[in-house]
Amino acid sequence: MRDGDGRVESVDTDMTMALDMGKMVSLLTNQYGGQVPSGSGAAGVSGSMVMKITANNRFTDYGARITVSKPTVDPNAPGLPSLFGRNATTGA
Repeated sequence: MRDGDGRVESVDTDMTMALDMGKMVSLLTNQYGGQVPSGSGAAGVSGSMVMKITANNRFTDYGARITVSKPTVDPNAPGLPSLFGRNATTGA
């Protein structure tokens, strides 16, 4: 906090997230009726995926103009990959 005007000067954030990969694959397998293509490697998945994020934000120019614009999607971008033999977007 700034002493002069009480505005936030900085925010530091640390976050750790762990995901049980065995449970996640089991959930996805059950969601798709147990249909896991052979050779997908899904049957042997175990362990945890751990993500750690540290964000340090500094706020200095409170008088600056802020412009927010919606990003455009590249019409030539490839589609999402299939997930266990199904379309990741539609589930079909």
